[in-house]
Parts: sequence; C-alpha cells; structure tokens
Amino acid sequence: MFTLLVSMSIFGFVMTDIGNDNPNWEYIGEVSCTSGEKDSGFAFTIDKKIYFKQKNIDGSIGSICEY
Repeated sequence: MFTLLVSMSIFGFVMTDIGNDNPNWEYIGEVSCTSGEKDSGFAFTIDKKIYFKQKNIDGSIGSICEY
C-alpha cells in the first residue's frame, strides 16, 4: 500500500512538472487518445485511454487530447 501511495505521488509530481505547474487534476472518464505532447497539453495514457486531465491555470479543463 505504501508503495502505491509513493508511486502515485511521484506520478503526480512528474505530470505536474511536465504540464502547466498546476497540481489540480480532474477525473474526466475514459477518453481515447495516444500518449505524447498535444495542443491541449501532454497526454499520458494507459492502454490508449486518458482518465484524468490537469486543470488549466484558470481552473477550467479545456480541450482533451486535441492535436
């Protein structure tokens, strides 16, 4: 359990560092996408699906997996 919590914390830190430095994320459901840099931000997928989206600086979600 401890390992899972540490892994999730490291993942959150790395993804926030890659993104817009906003540590707030929102569950968006299951959205098909491929990993990598997009116009809408960096996409990290699991089995070509996105489940969480980092919020924009203004707190909005914006587009998801937009090329």
